Amino acid sequence: MNDERCQSCGINLAPSTHGSNKDGTPNMDYCSKCFQRGSFTQPSLNIQGMIQKLAENISAQLRIPEGRARILASAIIPLLKRWKQPEIAK
Repeated sequence: MNDERCQSCGINLAPSTHGSNKDGTPNMDYCSKCFQRGSFTQPSLNIQGMIQKLAENISAQLRIPEGRARILASAIIPLLKRWKQPEIAK
């Protein structure tokens, strides 16, 4: 997944959209809607909740049916750093 995307919600990152670390410096992995002052803004949000949020945003922005948007969101979110499951040691 493109490193220029928020690794929580998948939006494109620009300098003005970066989240912040605890010390106030920009966080290069997450946007300001997902990450502020070194913490996630919605720490209890799970992967299914993020897929739903992204599907709603995609549907509204691209004016496509939510079911189709959910398929897209389901393909994007699991690839992002926040949601990747650690591989089981073999």
